Amino acid sequence: MKKILFVIIASFFIFSRLLNNTFADDWYIVNMLNLNSQNEENNINLANLDNIQFYNADYSNKYNQLKNIDKVFKKEFIKKYKNWEYSYYQINWIISNYKNFIYYTNKYFYFLKIKKQNQNYREIDQAISNSIINMKNYLNRVKNIVKW
Repeated sequence: MKKILFVIIASFFIFSRLLNNTFADDWYIVNMLNLNSQNEENNINLANLDNIQFYNADYSNKYNQLKNIDKVFKKEFIKKYKNWEYSYYQINWIISNYKNFIYYTNKYFYFLKIKKQNQNYREIDQAISNSIINMKNYLNRVKNIVKW
């Protein structure tokens, strides 16, 4: 009877060790493949500023500065998410609103380029104004989520 009890306890101990090692390997695989943040990184990197060439140096400088700031923002968002400073829902709200900000920023610069080429295009002024309002709105949303 003692031998049977010893075998049962020993086998239970061995199987529990095997299961612990399996779960530990699972976490290793998750970390190795970066599965915790890979989707968010890919998602935020889909929002890119278009390549637009301006004849005006002022617009070109602003655009290039914005492209550099965009890269910094994306890296910082993902870094903070990896450090658990943002929850899953926060990072997804940030990504969604930031993508909308980039969308309206692209429209804004596109409309500026069209306006520079054709000064008599009155509808462009309204489109530029709408783009600015939407850019401001989505950037404020991102700022509020980050503060929260």
